[in-house]
Amino acid sequence: MKLFKKMSQLLLAFTLLVVMIPPSISIAADAPVNLGTAEDFAILAGQTITNTGTTTINGNVGIAPGSSFTQGPAIINGTVHLNDAIAIQAKQDLTSAFNDAAERSPMITIPSELGGSTLKPGNYVSASGKFELTGTLTLDAEGDSNAIFVFKTASTLITATSSQIKVINGADKSQVFWNVGSSATLGITSHFEGTILAMESITLTTGATINGSLLARNGSVTLDSNTINTVTLPLISIEKTADKSELNEGPDTVTYSYEVSNLGSSNLVDVIVTDDKISDVTYESGDTNADEILQPSEVWTYMGSMTIDETTTNTATVSAKANDVDVVDTDEFTVTVLAVVEPIVTPEPEVTTEPEVTTEPAVTVEPEPEVTTEPEVTTEPEETVAPEQEVIVEPEPTVTPEPDVTVGGKLPQTSTPLYLYLTGGLGFTLLGLLGLKFNNKI
Repeated sequence: MKLFKKMSQLLLAFTLLVVMIPPSISIAADAPVNLGTAEDFAILAGQTITNTGTTTINGNVGIAPGSSFTQGPAIINGTVHLNDAIAIQAKQDLTSAFNDAAERSPMITIPSELGGSTLKPGNYVSASGKFELTGTLTLDAEGDSNAIFVFKTASTLITATSSQIKVINGADKSQVFWNVGSSATLGITSHFEGTILAMESITLTTGATINGSLLARNGSVTLDSNTINTVTLPLISIEKTADKSELNEGPDTVTYSYEVSNLGSSNLVDVIVTDDKISDVTYESGDTNADEILQPSEVWTYMGSMTIDETTTNTATVSAKANDVDVVDTDEFTVTVLAVVEPIVTPEPEVTTEPEVTTEPAVTVEPEPEVTTEPEVTTEPEETVAPEQEVIVEPEPTVTPEPDVTVGGKLPQTSTPLYLYLTGGLGFTLLGLLGLKFNNKI
């Protein structure tokens, strides 16, 4: 009996203990944040929307209760609603969606710096009350296409220049939500994924892009040469990288790779990839079905190369079609050359002014043939010619009467004719006789 009583007491105590233990919490997969009619808007603001530069907006644009929209050169593939019934309803749905995201639980507390992280599906809150992104944040759905990512910050969301968010393994940007307690700013040429629900304002700096929506409850949205793609439209993305981002000196060959992704839910056809400085960009892999259709689950890779001898930035462009809707995306990459090889030391153009040196033949312009008018020198023979030879005709020996001394009977052996000797002798004889006669008279 005592044993039975003790067992009854133990059983009662165990029962009370079991009743007092709370049941374990079974958390079903989170549903996406319900945007209501705000889902159709790429941009929704409370006060104003101001754009500078060529911006592409794929989706509707709305303002309420404000109505000031400075469109500038923006291209809008959607409808603009300025404080009309549709914009007013969308603003009400935005308020509900903002509260839905803020009240998600349980929350996983993480550091404010998101760069360099890979996160699984879940609800995340900033430990410091703000989120910052430098580098790359990767969102991994682990193969679950219904995976939900919710990020909550009490104050700001700020991304650095060229930062980016990547979604992998089935993650869908339409299932990524950012609940921002004040304002959000996306850095220059940064890339963002998901829907931003900000209490105040949203600013996109030059070249920033987003696959998602910009929804500002009370403030304004400011744009500058941006691309905003809502997830309800066909979307395409190209990401360009290179095997070298920096060269000590050029020239050198740089090989670029281009990853083309279908960010929407529609199949894409007529995919074309070009580069403004490379004429030969070739497809490598990714079309798993070999059907030339870029499906949402596929990533196609292209390759191209060029020789670089100075710092070069070139831009890749991908275009495609979905249900007769054209989609386009661009990405650029800069390769820096630290030391420029002698292209800068190009005094060679001056050396190529050697035409001046080649004019020296003109100095040797053969006027020397004219100088060789040595005929003047050859005239000297004319001065030394015959006059002197005429003088050399020494007739004096023929005048000399020395042959007379040989009056011994023999005539001199000369070539003078004999009659000359005879007449000469007679002449002298007569002169002698005349001389004697003259002397006698005296």
